[in-house]
Amino acid sequence: MNEPIRRKIPWRNEDEVVVRTPVQLLLHTVTHEYHHKGQVVTMARQMGYIPPNTDVLGIEPD
Repeated sequence: MNEPIRRKIPWRNEDEVVVRTPVQLLLHTVTHEYHHKGQVVTMARQMGYIPPNTDVLGIEPD
């Protein structure tokens, strides 16, 4: 059952090819999104805009 998430996938990392698992690639994708979200919030604050809560748990459903 755990075999699909443990398999190795070739991944290009700048000039080299490394091997990663699907779990590692998913974790990278999620944390990379947080990095860019932080950049956008920081730029907005530097321009004087206070952004609303962008946390998934902080967003009120319609």
